[in-house]
Amino acid sequence: MRNLVIVFVAFFATVRPLAAEKANVFFIHGANVSEQNARAWASEMFKRLWHSGANMEFYPVAWESDIGPSYNYQVNVSNAFVTASRLAPYVNSIPGRRVVIAHSLGTMVAAAAIQDYGMQVEKLIMLNSAIPSEAFAPSLANLSPANGLVHDEWIGYTNACWTSEWHKLFPSGDARSALTWRGRFTSVIPVAVNFYSSGDEVLELYTDAHNPSWYNGFSPSGNWGERYSWHKQELYKGRKSLLGFIGTTAWSGWGFKSNMLGARVWSAEDANAITDFSVFSTNMVFNPNPISITNAVATRLEIDFHLAQGIPALSPPTGRTDLNNYGIVSFNMNTTDYMANTWPRPDDGQLGGRFLHSDIKNVAYFFVHPVFRKIVEVGGLNQ
Repeated sequence: MRNLVIVFVAFFATVRPLAAEKANVFFIHGANVSEQNARAWASEMFKRLWHSGANMEFYPVAWESDIGPSYNYQVNVSNAFVTASRLAPYVNSIPGRRVVIAHSLGTMVAAAAIQDYGMQVEKLIMLNSAIPSEAFAPSLANLSPANGLVHDEWIGYTNACWTSEWHKLFPSGDARSALTWRGRFTSVIPVAVNFYSSGDEVLELYTDAHNPSWYNGFSPSGNWGERYSWHKQELYKGRKSLLGFIGTTAWSGWGFKSNMLGARVWSAEDANAITDFSVFSTNMVFNPNPISITNAVATRLEIDFHLAQGIPALSPPTGRTDLNNYGIVSFNMNTTDYMANTWPRPDDGQLGGRFLHSDIKNVAYFFVHPVFRKIVEVGGLNQ
């Protein structure tokens, strides 16, 4: 892991009535954002919030979210957890009202800072959140083999032996019992607001077949657009090989434990014949890599690195999910309530007319201003 640098810069919105207390607004960008693009994100978010009536002092948070090629998403998830440990004390040092607005993987930074490091905020406004929804609503995890987040090669195996279910075999207090996305951020629910988009292409789950291939999401019109990339990043955990390396990891995930000849240690028939699932606690069907996954004692960050790179999610991402029934106020930006005027993207039969992953910044304020006005309202930024 390379050295991580967090840069805090304050922009002050000064032309506002003096009677109200300004909110301290912290904006956290998402993955694959360079230092230069972080400034662009900050500039656009500041101007759009200010034009929407935000009475605030604005603090952009620039973090190292672009480690390696753009398809190395899982490594940047690990770095999001590292960033959280450094963000919380800084935010807590700022007196007054505090509101965090985060986009995509930036929501992981903010949620971990609140859950694990005691970051105190009035609101966490999540935009197109890349967090698995089961982290807030465990019941959304779908253990059916029909779930497209289950790798094709594991469909015939009992879900009791999947990496995602291994945590169930250990008692509370054992670090291995925490190797799950389910309920990871339940302490964040009271302050969270979910701005999701049912048209988000990055967080979209592939439905044309059971699993997406590496090339699914490419478009002749040039919108390779990262479509289905979140789905593929979850599905390709543990699938690294000499031929398959784009977006993959070598960490557990959907990889099989193999013998010296490369053959699977467990057949589906043998795994399905097991009635005492505790057998799988030490004789795993999945590849226990790195071996630190077997440690009964581990730090929070060590556990989170396994979550980031080796524990598959079985639920859709928060940024595509309505969580109103799970205690989090949610707004679908992919509706006429939030897409003002005539949407500027032509309908190409795939992505046209949709509120895409980064449209909150990339589409002109003229079209997205209803979203910002709602952010100002629910964040109490117009006080």
